[in-house]
Amino acid sequence: MAKFRSKSSKYIYILGESFARRKVYLGVLSVLIVVGVLFGVVYSIMRQNGGAQVSAPEVPASAPGVAASTPDVVRSVPEVSKIPQRPLPGGKLLSPLERLLEEHLSATRLDEVNTYMVEGTFGGETSDQKIVLMGRSPNLYKYRTEYAATGVVVKFGYDGEHAWLNHSRQLQLMDRMYAELFAGMAVLESSFTHLAWAYRSAEVLENGLDTVLELLPSETWQGRSCAVVLSRGLLPVPIHHYIDMDTYQEVHRRSKIVNDKGVEVEVSLDFDPPDGSVPYGIPMGYQLFVDGKLHDTVKYTKVQVNRVIMPWLFDAPADSVFTGLRSRP
Repeated sequence: MAKFRSKSSKYIYILGESFARRKVYLGVLSVLIVVGVLFGVVYSIMRQNGGAQVSAPEVPASAPGVAASTPDVVRSVPEVSKIPQRPLPGGKLLSPLERLLEEHLSATRLDEVNTYMVEGTFGGETSDQKIVLMGRSPNLYKYRTEYAATGVVVKFGYDGEHAWLNHSRQLQLMDRMYAELFAGMAVLESSFTHLAWAYRSAEVLENGLDTVLELLPSETWQGRSCAVVLSRGLLPVPIHHYIDMDTYQEVHRRSKIVNDKGVEVEVSLDFDPPDGSVPYGIPMGYQLFVDGKLHDTVKYTKVQVNRVIMPWLFDAPADSVFTGLRSRP
């Protein structure tokens, strides 16, 4: 009798057939896991669709620096909604912001760039001052400048959470407030793939597009009709990105950063167009403005993409002068 109870405890009878109790439990558990995963995927998609709706918050009538470098800025109702829908699997309809970003990716293919290293010069076309920009998806950036005349080298990095700054001994007197300003400018300059990488980020999949990107009213910038996208949360500073509605390239970006005197200034970039010799829409340089005044000119001389760049290269070196920089206003 004891043997019978022992044997029966190992089996479950379903429709007259005996099944090992362990296999039944494993099967039920597997079904529950699959259902849970499918529910999670459907929920994420619903969140993403719901979060991608266009919002049009109030935009300041003017901002420091924009008028000086862009005298013909005119804000208007977004024309992004006129972008034709693209057929997607499952019949999904894209929001105006998603349609804009899809056109941006189609024009630039920057979502196909996983890493990049860009070399160039700054200070003018005949300058021998060198700059190197590096990036690794999804959100790692690095910046290095070398001043030939003095031998000063400045290095900046962003590890996905915090920024750091390192420099040669000639700059030991740099205070933290200036380091914060430099870090904000450096991340603005080194993150030209940010829109593409943010759109494809895990943050968007998990929490919705509106947690990191927002469509603002369109503007006319230097005679160009531009869609404006605000990015926030993934970088140390929020950035306004200007997308040319004719080319879908990013032509301009701006951000407000607190300077070394504790005063908020506007830092902006005017991007040069791609040279067309590579399949990716990487700008070949930019002009850097601070409160509307030209601060620097950068020209790229060499661009490499999708090379192996290890993530630990973006970590703060042990001898970093500043770590944990937070430039977000």
